[in-house]
Amino acid sequence: MPPSLKDKLDATRRAHILSAAAEAFAERGFHATTIKEIAHRAGVADGTIYNTFDDKEALLLSIFDQLQHEMPAPALPSDLREVDLRELLRLFLGAALSGLDAHEFRLFRVVTSEILVNPELGERYRAELLAPMLDGAASLLRAWSAAHATTLPHLDLTLRAVAALVLGLAMQRALGDEALAESWSQLPDTVAEMLACGIGGADPQPGDASTASAPNP
Repeated sequence: MPPSLKDKLDATRRAHILSAAAEAFAERGFHATTIKEIAHRAGVADGTIYNTFDDKEALLLSIFDQLQHEMPAPALPSDLREVDLRELLRLFLGAALSGLDAHEFRLFRVVTSEILVNPELGERYRAELLAPMLDGAASLLRAWSAAHATTLPHLDLTLRAVAALVLGLAMQRALGDEALAESWSQLPDTVAEMLACGIGGADPQPGDASTASAPNP
């Protein structure tokens, strides 16, 4: 059965309230923001918010849900033999980094500011966002390895290092790094090139700093 007009209006109101809450939390912080301020930004009565959400924590968790569900999946070919490791990483990183950028980092700033001090949100972040991302990446890389009859060493630790790199870049961008803001769309290519050499175990190219001999004293 298609959604009724009331269902559509309720969904629109919910999205509008969440957008207003995300703006307020990002600007003033979660604890300093009041329901009254969110209602004012959303152009609704305080009671309208309480009819939709139990409290501020429920709003915060709904913002987390929105961030989680709007992270796009990488667009992969049906045959993984068609892509090399660099292209696979580029597609994966492109999806993750564009998803974080979709809301100009408002949702990311709101969620990351609370995950270390809010136990419920921290546990949901680990269980519902971080763990599926790592598991999905591990499955993808294992499938790619099987398709190419190769082995990627230290896969679990490598993936955690890559996830930390993505989150670190996002945090740095959220803090206002202008160089990252200007070149964000180029990051998947740049980081994939860097990671493919390390993860794939490629030998350094002649002339690289790692192969240059030390000068004589």
